[in-house]
Formats: sequence, structure tokens, C-alpha cells
Amino acid sequence: MKYAVALVAVSTAALVMLTAYAVVQEVRLKHLITRKAASAEALDVKEETIVSEKKQVTQLRLAMETERTKTKELEKRRGDIENSKKEAEEKLKTCNSDKARGVGESNGKKKTETETAINDLKDKKPLNQMKEEIDKLKKNIKSRDQIICSVADKSQDEAK
Repeated sequence: MKYAVALVAVSTAALVMLTAYAVVQEVRLKHLITRKAASAEALDVKEETIVSEKKQVTQLRLAMETERTKTKELEKRRGDIENSKKEAEEKLKTCNSDKARGVGESNGKKKTETETAINDLKDKKPLNQMKEEIDKLKKNIKSRDQIICSVADKSQDEAK
């Protein structure tokens, strides 16, 4: 009987040890499962941040691309404006030089014409006739101005 008690005691001890080992393994397994869940959550959070960062990068790339196209357009406009400015300055210079040449010639002609007209008037016509001629010339000038203004108004209306 001693052997039976010893056998029961040894088997009970082995059973207790196996149960304790099973409990320890279950606790370790539970701890590993919780660590795995925590790691999976952290991984999901990191993946979401990576995805959001990629979206931001693509948005910034699009914004940069639009800004690049805008700067190219502005540079093109700037070049066009500079070219038109140069052309306008060249035209102005040529116009001023033509005007200077034309004004010099026309002033000389006008001066001689007025001098001859004054000399003719002094010699040939009395003072009253000169006044009448001056009035006629003033009326002619006014009528020409009115005609020019009416033509200019028509052209403005057409432009509108």
C-alpha cells in the first residue's frame, strides 16, 4: 500500500505541476495575444498616418504644379509686356523723330505763309476787310472742329 500511496502522491504532484505549467502557458499566451493586438493597433495607426502623409504629398505636388504653371504664364506675360513696351518705345521714338522733322518743316512753311499773308493784308486790304476775313476764318475753323468732333464721336460710338 505504501507503493500505491507513493504512486498517488507522485501522480498528484505531476498533475499539479502539469496544471501549473498549463496555467503559466495560458497566462503567457494571453499576454502574447494582448501584445499582438496592441502591435496591430499601432501598426494600423502608423499605416493611416503614412496614407495621410502620402495624400498630403500628392496634394502639395499638385499645388506646386499649378504654381509652376502660373509662374510660367506670368513669365510669358511679362515677356510679352516687355516686348510690347519695347515696341511702343521704338514707335514713340520714331514718331517723335518724324514729328520733330515734320514740325520743323511745317513751322518754316507756316511762318513764311503767315508772313506773306500778313504782308498781303497790310498792302492790299483795309482793316475792316481784314476783320471780316478773320471772322470768316474763325467760322471755318469752328465748323471744321465741329465736323472733326462729330466724326470722332461717331468713331467712339462705333468703338463702344
